Amino acid sequence: MSAIATLKTFLNRRSAPKPHTTLNDEYYSHLAPFRLPLILTVFMMLIGTMGYMVIDDFPLMDAIYQTGITFTAVGFGEMRPISDLGRIFTITLIIFGFIVFSIAIGIIAEVVKKSEFQKTAKERRML
Repeated sequence: MSAIATLKTFLNRRSAPKPHTTLNDEYYSHLAPFRLPLILTVFMMLIGTMGYMVIDDFPLMDAIYQTGITFTAVGFGEMRPISDLGRIFTITLIIFGFIVFSIAIGIIAEVVKKSEFQKTAKERRML
């Protein structure tokens, strides 16, 4: 250890901290509100897939596909014949899918309205 380093250690002198230039923490804080809709979407897809497999004995891929079609309200129709209980389940899945979609759109509108994300992106480009 050099004499200067020993002297700095003895005097408890520290070097100046480097500035925070990535702004990743700020990006993550702006994206945090999107966690709930993402989790709800994955949860609804899981419940929908399991529901079609249990109620109408769909194979796994057909159940995932039917859930995706139903959840996004694409409206391609049914993959296989669905029982009356399956139709009630489909109606429920459509309603909850619309609720999750509405929540996600509301959060996106709020983030865009605040324009904090754009400010952080601009600051990051400047750095």
